[in-house]
Amino acid sequence: MTNLRHLGVGSNRLSSTIPDSLANLKDLRWLVAEANRLTGTIPTSLFRDMPLLTTLSLFDNLLTGSLPPLDNFTHARSLLLAENEIHGALPDVIGDFDRLESLGFWDMKLSGTLPPELFSLPELAALALGGNEITGTIPGNIGNLSLLQGLSLEENLLTGTLPASLEDLLELEAFSAHSNLLTGPIPDGLGRCKLLRLLELGNNELTGSVPSTFSDLAILEWLSFRQNNLTGSIDFLCPSN
Repeated sequence: MTNLRHLGVGSNRLSSTIPDSLANLKDLRWLVAEANRLTGTIPTSLFRDMPLLTTLSLFDNLLTGSLPPLDNFTHARSLLLAENEIHGALPDVIGDFDRLESLGFWDMKLSGTLPPELFSLPELAALALGGNEITGTIPGNIGNLSLLQGLSLEENLLTGTLPASLEDLLELEAFSAHSNLLTGPIPDGLGRCKLLRLLELGNNELTGSVPSTFSDLAILEWLSFRQNNLTGSIDFLCPSN
């Protein structure tokens, strides 16, 4: 099967390790094996020796070990390794993934900080990093992700304030940063993100009042600020007769 371009084996009960020999499928563009019982580590050959592979989905397995080197995988469009026991830190080289559209590393064992290079990816539409042990602050250049639709940073150890540049994410539909150690006010500019349907900032140390600009979020369906230190009124969130 040397001409194989698409391999989809997701949502089965496969329980083997991932063979190094997969890298012999040099024409493979799309490898989807999520929701199985795959064990062991991810072969580095998947990232090093498959120059045409652009979609790799291995989430919801039993994979272990450290995050493989990604230096030779910068042509990827979708990389989903979530819900595995993989540890490590996001490498600076992630900033070279200039065609990446979706990055899913939620519910892993990641540590370290958010590299500013991550927030300069011109095509990124979905970024899911919740459920890890990521520390540090949310970089101020996050507003550069002009195509971002989904941002998931919840259940980490993030500190500092919410960047004012969040207001530049005009395509944003869902933003979750609950259960961190965030402080300071909620940026007024978030009210400019008119496509927001979900905003979850609960269980932090946020202060100040809920911005009145949130009354402009006409299609918002889920809004939560529970367990913070907010004050003031939310009357403006209730439509008048």
